[in-house]
Amino acid sequence: MIAMHMMQTLNWSMAAALAALLLGGVLILYWVYDRLVGIDNLKLG
Repeated sequence: MIAMHMMQTLNWSMAAALAALLLGGVLILYWVYDRLVGIDNLKLG
């Protein structure tokens, strides 16, 4: 959806707003995961 607003409709302000919402959502999910599980408990590999 972000790419469509950037490439087809050339609505850069809507694409920027959607990208900001996506970033905010990811940061909230990261914060919730950190509160519930704790990032220190994450094991990679």
